[in-house]
Amino acid sequence: MERLRGHIAGQFTHGMSWDRYGQWEVDHIIPLSAARTLDQLLALCNFRNLQPLWKRDNLLKGGA
Repeated sequence: MERLRGHIAGQFTHGMSWDRYGQWEVDHIIPLSAARTLDQLLALCNFRNLQPLWKRDNLLKGGA
C-alpha cells in the first residue's frame, strides 16, 4: 500500500494532496477496456498504469 501511495503522490501536480482526494481521482493511464486478452488486462491492472488526475480532466478523458 505504501508503494502505491508513493507512486500516486509522486505524480501529484500543483494543488494535489491526499486531503484533496475527491477533487482528483486515480485514473488508469491506459484504460482497462483497451485489453484484448486476460494477460493484457492483468498488465493494465498494475499500479504503474495509475495516475492522479483532476476529476474534470478525467471526465473529459472519458474511456479514451
